[in-house]
Amino acid sequence: MLADRRVIPFLGAGFSAVQGLPDWSTLLKDVAEEVQSDVGDEPPLGYSEIAMACGDDNLQIAEYLYLRAGNSIGPIRHVMTKALQGTGHPLDSSAHVELANLGATQVYTTNFDDLIEEAYRALNLPVEVIALPRNLAQTHYERTQVVKYHGDLRHDVTLVLTEAQYYARLDFESPMDLKFRSDLLGRAVLFMGYSFRDINIRVIWFKLMEMMKDVPVKDRPPSYIVRLAPNPVLDALYEAVGLRTIIIDPEGRAQTAEERSLLLDEFMLALSMRAGGAAQIPGTSRSMFVSPVLLRLIERAIGRLQSARSGRFRTFPRLRQSQATPDRFVPSAELLSSLEQLAAREVPTEHMEAARVTLALIARRVELRSSVNVLVALVERFSRYGPSSGLTYLVSDSLMSASSRVALLQESLSWEAIWAGTVELDDARVLIERITAEVIGHVDGAYEDEDVAYAIDLGQRIMQGQIIKDTPDEMMEEVRQLMYRVAETYPAAASYKPALGPPKPSDICREITQRIDARRTREEEADDSSVEI
Repeated sequence: MLADRRVIPFLGAGFSAVQGLPDWSTLLKDVAEEVQSDVGDEPPLGYSEIAMACGDDNLQIAEYLYLRAGNSIGPIRHVMTKALQGTGHPLDSSAHVELANLGATQVYTTNFDDLIEEAYRALNLPVEVIALPRNLAQTHYERTQVVKYHGDLRHDVTLVLTEAQYYARLDFESPMDLKFRSDLLGRAVLFMGYSFRDINIRVIWFKLMEMMKDVPVKDRPPSYIVRLAPNPVLDALYEAVGLRTIIIDPEGRAQTAEERSLLLDEFMLALSMRAGGAAQIPGTSRSMFVSPVLLRLIERAIGRLQSARSGRFRTFPRLRQSQATPDRFVPSAELLSSLEQLAAREVPTEHMEAARVTLALIARRVELRSSVNVLVALVERFSRYGPSSGLTYLVSDSLMSASSRVALLQESLSWEAIWAGTVELDDARVLIERITAEVIGHVDGAYEDEDVAYAIDLGQRIMQGQIIKDTPDEMMEEVRQLMYRVAETYPAAASYKPALGPPKPSDICREITQRIDARRTREEEADDSSVEI
């Protein structure tokens, strides 16, 4: 249904809590202080007293505070406007980025904040806010509609804050209600960000289903509500009004607000990954966007690989144990899927730094040559954003493997940016160990391929001060001795000068080919001699 754009996300306060915005109780506490600061001779009540008297019913609490404000919505709106001004960037919220990735034609919300529309604007996606009747008449259907179902703080007349205002809306005769009924035809609703205490959603849904009795069942697909933990009573109540419950923390492991937010983020990412074929926003030609949770999942998966394989080594043929190279990490299916999403999705400009950090992490120890398309897509993208340690290491390492090298050299990459980066010292040692393996393998006759030509290119770059910053003297001397030694086998290596662009060791490759041909000729002559005998 998501892929066909037949789902209407309906968002509550919990969806905005990921950005640190206050919940209803916190908001009402602030309102209580504001409206009771100037009440004449009448002593103000503490918020806990008000809440207890109202049975913790937020609608009743808001109704009481509205009365204390002289039946004026202004003081309440003033407090809420200040409180709902988030301090972070809208794209810091993975849930909101992944919401945009779903490509829904309408998004409904009972929230008063503007995080949804601001996230769409930050991603340069067409969006419009529907809060007034005139907005309905001016609808642009090519834009995602963010429907402020309980009003917008910019328009007092639209607000549904108090108990009286809420019950007045239950008549379902407002233009907003009629729109909801119309939008619902053939679509499912996905309620997210609502807690156990948000009984208003159950009531709204019950009233709406009553209005839609004349609509054929086939035009009313099942709708859903997402909650953290199971509650058999609530599950039964929701089921009775046609809402299926999705539990994202069935074992109750999330104990902190951060853990609960991460669960919602991962749920939204899972939805977008399943709904968007080839990481494309449903119904559009736009690529999906990289969200912080995707980066965190990759980092976590790489961390598990490093933890599982710490201390393990693989020895290249003919190398001493002291020259052993740390084992490469082959990505799991889960990690590879996440990497493919990173390769296919667009990186928001505001989050390039986070993406660079992740690229550096990927480049350090993960074997991307098992998925050349992912490798090429990542390099092609990140080479456009300037020098990066991870980018330089990733390309340098990949050039010494035939499949990834061929794919990289076919692309129009920003090689100036690739060679302008400098790798970390630990990564530099790994590169030199790989160069050593190639050189010794060819000098001793164990290897016969063009990998060594690109190892020579990297060695010459190191000697010219590229790739490694402030190369230690002993490391530079090691590379120099390697270049002298390989030149005895391939003389063109001695005069080779690497270009600023892609490596072009054609003379060295020609000598490698000649050496291979000469060996084959000797073997054929030896075979002929044995036949004659």
